[in-house]
Amino acid sequence: MNFKGGGERTPISAIPKDIAEVMDEVDIEKTWDYLEKTFRVNKKEWKADFEMMYSKSSREYSKLELFVRYGKEHFEPALNKLLHRSPQHCTWIMLIRFIVVEKIKKVEEEKGRIAKMFGRKSSYKTR
Repeated sequence: MNFKGGGERTPISAIPKDIAEVMDEVDIEKTWDYLEKTFRVNKKEWKADFEMMYSKSSREYSKLELFVRYGKEHFEPALNKLLHRSPQHCTWIMLIRFIVVEKIKKVEEEKGRIAKMFGRKSSYKTR
């Protein structure tokens, strides 16, 4: 398991910052729906498997973090093979980003609005 820094005990997140800022549990459901509609996965069975894994987890990770890790382990290899991509391609993360792209755009627009209002070289921090 990867950890940040020297003595800290916080696990490194598998979720990129832009996604982590906006993703919530509703997006997990949207992802299940997308997988079912697009790839005809058995949503009920996969979702039950994930929920069982989550219920048995040590709560070291949030539900969102565990969902992203679960997808990388269970779906990404199959998606990469199906889409004829390199095994190292981050297909799962790109799929999640596609699900939350409108939320990401809103955050970026807000950051742009704040930067315009206070100036890009301002010491005002947006996050």
